[in-house]
Parts: sequence; structure tokens; C-alpha cells
Amino acid sequence: MSSMLPVWKLSMYNDFDSNEYRRDLQELKDRIEELMKSIKDDSLWREEPLKILEEILPLINRSFDLYENLESYTYCRYSTKTDDPAAMSELNKLEEESLPLKQAMVLFNNRLAESATGPEDWKDSSVLKEFHFFLEQSLKDQKYQMSPAEEDLAADLSRSGGSAWSRLQETLSSSLNCEWDEKETKTVTQLRLMGSDPDRAIRQKAWKKELKCWESCETAMAASLNGVKGFSTTINSRRGYESTLQKSTIQARIAPETLDAMIESMKESLPDFRRYMKAKASRMNLNQLSWYDIIAPLGSDSRNWSWEEARSFIIENFASLSPSYSDFAKKAFEESWIDAPPREGKVGGAYCISFPLQEESRIMTNFDGSFTDISTIAHELGHGWHHEVLKKAPSLHRDYPMTLAETASIFSEILVFQSYYAKAAPEEKTTLLESSLSDSNQVITDILSRFLFEKELMERRAEGELPAEDLKEMMLRAQNATYGDALNPEERHPWMWAVKGHYYIQELGFYNFPYAFGQLFGWGLYSLYEEMGEDFEPLYRKVLGMTGKASAEECAAAAGIDITKKAFWQNSLGMIRRQIDEFCAAE
Repeated sequence: MSSMLPVWKLSMYNDFDSNEYRRDLQELKDRIEELMKSIKDDSLWREEPLKILEEILPLINRSFDLYENLESYTYCRYSTKTDDPAAMSELNKLEEESLPLKQAMVLFNNRLAESATGPEDWKDSSVLKEFHFFLEQSLKDQKYQMSPAEEDLAADLSRSGGSAWSRLQETLSSSLNCEWDEKETKTVTQLRLMGSDPDRAIRQKAWKKELKCWESCETAMAASLNGVKGFSTTINSRRGYESTLQKSTIQARIAPETLDAMIESMKESLPDFRRYMKAKASRMNLNQLSWYDIIAPLGSDSRNWSWEEARSFIIENFASLSPSYSDFAKKAFEESWIDAPPREGKVGGAYCISFPLQEESRIMTNFDGSFTDISTIAHELGHGWHHEVLKKAPSLHRDYPMTLAETASIFSEILVFQSYYAKAAPEEKTTLLESSLSDSNQVITDILSRFLFEKELMERRAEGELPAEDLKEMMLRAQNATYGDALNPEERHPWMWAVKGHYYIQELGFYNFPYAFGQLFGWGLYSLYEEMGEDFEPLYRKVLGMTGKASAEECAAAAGIDITKKAFWQNSLGMIRRQIDEFCAAE
């Protein structure tokens, strides 16, 4: 199938040495230099702090637009060919070029704090009033900053520290492969995709070979994880955070009580998800599911989607929200925004990335024709729609947190499923329902296992390095706490800490609970959509439009939702529970 799948067009730049790329890179350097000069001008800050703020904000926006565009292009090149030395070299160069920008933002936060200006002063300026949320956040961020010299050193050391360890994990995982049979070699990404193969023998074989792959590099992966988390722990402590989890909630723009309410609600829902997994095992004539059964389709005749079928399905079902939503999806397919085929050297998973200067997005996925892949494309197009809604907004208003980043993507998955499910023939409904529950199980049960693993990891990493054996034991312990007796204890996945690249992002600890937030917030929004019908779309745009300039609680409040209380999360989980009840009743 891979040879029939589309690859994206990166038309914004021809290459790293193209005139357009070099032009934008030079402008980035010039804007950062101009920004730094303004920030360091003592007389202006002393005499006219509001005026200098008005001059600096457009420079910040332009600098971040340029950097995002260049970095997006470079990462697109690298992620589809991780063995390309030119892409790796350019990523390193861009990291180096971004150091002065990071330094400038540290200095800006200090200058803002020293200026002793606040909301009462900003409200009289049309420019500052527009960016009041960013300015207030900058003052909060300043409380968790080291000195400018220390922040500059930390950013420089990161390139050969946390970021380098992260690239090691990405490079190793994208190049891992093994012999499948005498004629064929498969990458670990391809092996993981076989987890949705209808043939259990093939799934089991792929799972065993995948585990062998991870075992072969577990020492290097453990060193990488220890390196990233050790670097993060040290820096976060120096900046004054109580813990990496505290930093993560601040980054996510959620209150601690919001996270607690969500996590406790997820824990309370685990018996329902175990009930679903046991019912699935029964339908498969198994006593318990094994790891390689979790995302397996029910039955051996599960539909295999062609790319054209996937395209038509998504465009048609996006139309149930609005014509503009459907038109956006059509544009993404027709203008080659999507890179679909799995191949050696291409990273696993999927992502959507924004090009602000072109007001476009690009989507990378690894398509193999399963319904899960349909959901993945819808998910990433949801991210793209979020970019589309905000494409005219300045960079500082497109900088939304991890939690709200998943809102549009999860909503898109739910929308596509519900639209199709309502039209499906009776014989299709069980398979579709199971597919939806399989996805929800990943986002609730598996995400919770990852959260519990990382919580223990961060607590223990503060005391010293952890060998691969300890990491495997911790992962199995977390899986037992969540999957429980619904999953065969002899056939789980002790190397999931090596699989998930989210653990290896130095600046983003606990990049797991935002997916659950997005899933459950998405269900909450979908329930509003069911109530409001065509009146919902303007409200949805309003919520997405606020995500870069409000807290998660404020965005939710705009839709009449209180996310600090368990009642909201329990209501969203209740919508999934009704699916579980329907699935189990049909057994």
C-alpha cells in the first residue's frame, strides 16, 4: 500500500540553501538582534516603559513566526528521514540560532517585572490591552526564572544535554528494525502498526519481535531517559518549581484542583474500562487480552480502508459540523499537506505542524488502512483546524497549552465516529463501537498508566539514575494498576517507556494527561454540540480562539463548563460508559 500513498509537498522552501529559507533565517537573526537591543535599552525602560512594550510585542510576534516556520520545515524534513545529515545539522543550527531568542524572553520577563506596570496601566493602550494575558503570564513565569546568565547557560547546555538525549531516543526508535522472515525486514514502527492486524498469530509475532527490538537498545534508551529527566529535574529545581508536575500544570494552564478532579475521575472509571476489555476478550474467545490484543479489531474481516476511501469518509463526516470544516479537510488532502506512508527512517506515530507564514499546516502519519488510522487523520486534521481558526492571530495568541492543544483533535475524532456510527448498518455498529472504545481505552486507561509511571519516575529520578530493569518493573506496575485483571500479566509491554517519545521532551514533563483532558473535554463539547446543533459552531470557534490567551478554566467557562469539579469529568466519562454498556449488552 505504501507506494500508493501520498507524501507531502513542503513548498514553503525548496531546500535549506534556498533563497527563501536563507532570507527568513537572516530576518530571524535581524529581528532577534533588534529585540535584544530594545530590551537592553535602560533609558527607554526607565522613561517610557509602556511605549517600549508597545514596540517590543510586534518584534516578539514576528520572531516567533519566523522561528516556527523554519523549525517546522526542518523538523518535517528530519522526521521523515532521520538519517538525513543535512536535516540533523540544520536542526542543530536552528537550536543555536534560537538561543538569543530564549535569552531575550528571559530578559523581557525581568524587564517587565522591573517596570512595575500592570493591568491598570496596560488597559489604556490598545496594543498592551490586547496582550494582557501574555503580559500577566510573563510576570508569573518570571517568578520561576533563574538569573539571565544561568538561563542562557541552561539553554546552551540543553543542546548537548536534554535535547541531545531526546534526539538519541528518536534516532534509535526510528531506525530499529528486525528480520520478519527470510525475505523481509520490518521497522519497529511497522511492527507496532501490526497491532491492529486481524490475525492474532501475526500480532503476537510482531509483538514478540518488537520487544526484542526494544530489549536490544534498552541500555541506551535508559541512559537517554535518565539524561532527559535528570536534566529536567535539576533545571526545574533551580527555577524554583516544587516538582516537574507543578511545572506541567502551570504549562498546561490548569489549576491543581482541575488535574486532581480529572485523575480521580479516571481512576474511578477503570472498572468500566476493564469490563469493556473483558467483554472484548470473551468475543475473541480468550480468557484475557494480551498486550497485542488491546487495539486488535474484532473478527478477521475488519475493513481495510484505501487512502481514497479514508479521504472521502473524513471530508463527508466533517461536513456534519459545518461546510467550512469539510472544505478545510478537502484542502489538506488536495494540496498535499499529508505525508502518509510508513517507511524506514520515518518516525512513528503522527503529528500536525503549523507554518504561520504560509497560514498552512502539514500532517505526518503512518497509514496502514485500519479504522484507527482514520481516527488518527481526523485527530491531526483537528489540530490543523485549530491552526486554521487562529491563522490570522499573532504568534503570542497561538501559543496554547498542551491540554487545549488536544481539544480540537479529540473533538474531531468524536465527530467523525458519531457521524459515521449513526449511519452504519446494524452489522457494522459493533465493530465501530469497539474501535471507538479501543481508542478511549488508550486515552484513559493507558494514559493513566503513563501518568502513574512518570510520577514514580520523577520521584525516583530525583534520588539517582534508574537502570532499565527498574524502569521495566515500574512500567509493569503502572500497567497493573490500570489494566488490572483485564490484561494477561505474562504478556504486557515493559518497554513502553522506550516507545513513547513524549517522555523524552525535556521541557514537557507529563505529556500524557493532556490527551485525557482533550478526550474528556472533547466529549463535553460534543454533548453541547448535540444540544445546540448548528448554533454550536460559532461557540466552538470562540473557545478555540481563546486557547492562546486564557487559562483552560476560562476557556471552559466560555462554554458554560466548570472543569475544576469532578462532576464535569464524570459526565464525560459517563458518555463513554454508555458506549461500554451498549458493547457489553450486545455480547
